[in-house]
Amino acid sequence: MNSYNFYTNLSKVSSFDKYILLIVFIFTIGYLFLFGRSSILKVLIILAFSESIFGLLGLLPAYKLLYIFITLIYLYISPYNNYENSLKYSYLIPFSFLIFSVLYLFSMVINNVSIYTGFIDYSYYAIFFILLLKLSKSSLDSDHLKLIESLIFLQIIFSLIKLFLIGPNEALIGSISWSAGGVATVFPLLSLVHLYKFKFDKLTIVKKILWILGLLLIGIASNKRALWIIYPIILLILNLNTIQNRINLIRVFMASSIFIILIYLGLRINPSLNPQKIIWGEFNLGYAYKYITDYSYDIESLKTKGYALGRISGNINTMENLQNGKLSMILFGKGPGYFQNISIDSHLLNEIGYYSKKAITGASKLIITNGLLGFLFFFIFLFSSLNIEVKNKKIFRGILIIIFFDFFFYSGLGLINRACMLLYAVNLSKIK
Repeated sequence: MNSYNFYTNLSKVSSFDKYILLIVFIFTIGYLFLFGRSSILKVLIILAFSESIFGLLGLLPAYKLLYIFITLIYLYISPYNNYENSLKYSYLIPFSFLIFSVLYLFSMVINNVSIYTGFIDYSYYAIFFILLLKLSKSSLDSDHLKLIESLIFLQIIFSLIKLFLIGPNEALIGSISWSAGGVATVFPLLSLVHLYKFKFDKLTIVKKILWILGLLLIGIASNKRALWIIYPIILLILNLNTIQNRINLIRVFMASSIFIILIYLGLRINPSLNPQKIIWGEFNLGYAYKYITDYSYDIESLKTKGYALGRISGNINTMENLQNGKLSMILFGKGPGYFQNISIDSHLLNEIGYYSKKAITGASKLIITNGLLGFLFFFIFLFSSLNIEVKNKKIFRGILIIIFFDFFFYSGLGLINRACMLLYAVNLSKIK
């Protein structure tokens, strides 16, 4: 078999293929919008899954502003939901976000960040907060859940079309992301949690397996390595049911079997994880382990060359910057939007100890831009919000591990991409 060609952008994709994808996206998502009951929440959900449409049209800036506008309308007209008295630490959610917002504004001022740049960057955090505030304490009806499940299913179909038209490519993650390839890892994880909470109890084992494998196609279409490791872990956790405080051994056996099969398939299907670097290469666990550790924990480059290549070494570099940096930078960062105009391999990254943006995790990015104080209060906000779903242990553990993985060991895109933010909030909601 020939070696595997993989691209990280759409520069080599023909205009014809782009137009075909655009027509498919508009037709299918437009169909969902036009048919069925209309509501502002429905518009918000569909827009969250439509970034690629605006990207293909060259209207991403307008898309960002439109989504902010629709979110504010939803905040204004949707009923206010009081936090339940039984919910522990619920006051921490709005309080910690308020302190984070004040620190964010202060970082903008001392770093001379423009109002527009600061507004756009802050909108990601604000939208995430609004969605958590409104959706996590709401009871979604079946129409909204069916819409979300339809949109998740469409991402699988879009991934198949993408593989057929342009092949594996980090850009264009279905209709949900124009350029952020890391979304192809986080989105299937959040979708898996969503399906386990709202849909899988009604499905046969065959349909469950088809959904599980279908979500993997999203990652395959973008050649995501990490998905083959974290996806089986989340799947195993979601199947660790207990019956009268005893572990359901049948479920554990089935989940463990699927876990092993997915690890095996991942190491053979993903070209980066086998020695031949081809699809369906040799299963070599030792090679895959060495590749993952070298890729993530390249401490040698940090020591000898002065910059981090992997994400774990990137976190180490961030800690070292905190020890050696100026107090104002440590506390308040370099300012919101610092990375917006920096190319992926810019020399400005080398100056702060990174070889590429790919070495910067979500946590490191927040520390660099908003400082240690901003990071700490956002961290409190983020993890206190998980107490909303503390009663459902499976969902709680699943979301906790996804956030921890994405925030500390991955790019943090799950807290920026609109479809992922929506799924975070919806996965913490109830059913009417």
